[in-house]
Amino acid sequence: MKITESKLRQIIREELESGDDPINRMMELDPWTFDQDETLGWPSLSPDKQIKALRSYIEGPAPGMKKKSPPGKHVDKNTITWHLGQALAMEDKVEEAISWMNQSLTDADDNQEWNRYIKATIAFLEDDRTAFEEHASGDNYNSSTLHRLRAGLGKPYKEVY
Repeated sequence: MKITESKLRQIIREELESGDDPINRMMELDPWTFDQDETLGWPSLSPDKQIKALRSYIEGPAPGMKKKSPPGKHVDKNTITWHLGQALAMEDKVEEAISWMNQSLTDADDNQEWNRYIKATIAFLEDDRTAFEEHASGDNYNSSTLHRLRAGLGKPYKEVY
């Protein structure tokens, strides 16, 4: 049986209205669906519940974390940890956001672009223009976000991101 998007939205709305905790349902989702699906995953929740869902998924037990994501889709714990840091930054919980963002750094040589993006974002949150420019230099697949952050240094993350 195929479920249309409008039917899925109706099911989710009914679940929310019934008082069931949608976060419990999300713990069963594979990492990509949990992280990237705006209808089923954490982005579908209100900001306060987003933080709770992200924490629950990372800290576990989240059975979905052991599942495989759909073919061609990849999300790992670092990405979900990063999104928790972002969600906290959106709520102006800067110190906690920075702590989680630091945990999403990787040692892999092929991810230095990712690390520069994280470090530039942390420098933005710390309002450190020198460190921001150091880490935001060069090509980066998140260049458009870095340009917005550069233009908004000194402003809240939520306003600039």
